[in-house]
Amino acid sequence: MKVIFLDFDGVLNSDAYFEKLGPLPRKQEHAPPPGVPEDFAQIDAEAVARLSVIVARTGAVVVLSTTWRYLFDLDVIESALAAFGFVGEIIGRTPTDPIQRGEQIAAWIRHQPSPPESYVVLDDDDVDILGEVRDRLIKTDFKDGLQDRHVETAVALLGVTGD
Repeated sequence: MKVIFLDFDGVLNSDAYFEKLGPLPRKQEHAPPPGVPEDFAQIDAEAVARLSVIVARTGAVVVLSTTWRYLFDLDVIESALAAFGFVGEIIGRTPTDPIQRGEQIAAWIRHQPSPPESYVVLDDDDVDILGEVRDRLIKTDFKDGLQDRHVETAVALLGVTGD
């Protein structure tokens, strides 16, 4: 199994995306798809498309490491991302304890019946909080979020499906 540990803020949204949306209140054309919670208007469909490319090329599944996992049930997040065109599968979320995100990811990996074949961490957070998983970080920037260069790095680290 190949796994993508996914943060949202700074990965699936960015300052550049918020600038494109314009000031609050947002215009109707930037509302989330019907049936999707209003908070998901913060998600950039172009970043979701890039995430889908990683999944399609590698066969990876997603585990949520984002703080959004505290706010919404897994099925709400999965259906909201699907409304934005996400083609992957979300199989779970990291535990909320320990405190540091890297430790949460490491704990999730340790509790699996077998460790992932490969994994990446898509996050804009500082590498210092990632501990033992920092060498699998694909660090995005809140300035512009998930970009094509990150997609290529993720695919290289995860391996193309069929490799």
